[in-house]
Amino acid sequence: MTIAAGIFAGGFGYAAEASAKAHTVQSGESLWSISQKYNVPVASLLDWNNLDSTTIFRGQTLIVNKPVYYTVKKGDSLAQIAKNYGTTVQTIKDLNKLTSNTIYVGQRLTLPNAARETGNSTTY
Repeated sequence: MTIAAGIFAGGFGYAAEASAKAHTVQSGESLWSISQKYNVPVASLLDWNNLDSTTIFRGQTLIVNKPVYYTVKKGDSLAQIAKNYGTTVQTIKDLNKLTSNTIYVGQRLTLPNAARETGNSTTY
């Protein structure tokens, strides 16, 4: 699925449009087969998804191109970030391996979708 994404270049305030893609792992797929489908190195998939190994699971959501990041600010909540970026709390939790809704100021979150926001996010 293609997702429009607002990115942040540099430090604060310069917004631009980009495109992020998310892929839901299907039965029988491997990181290698997904890398071939999207023409990206397995090493990039490991990096972009914060994976420690090549083991993936059916139903897992993977970012398959350069991800969008968001830096948590004072007063932010997962629900508010999810709403602003057109995604769900669960998707943010899954992509960031969060086991609760607790987030911290300065924490960098990986986001699959930033269609409505042009704030403090950046790509690497």
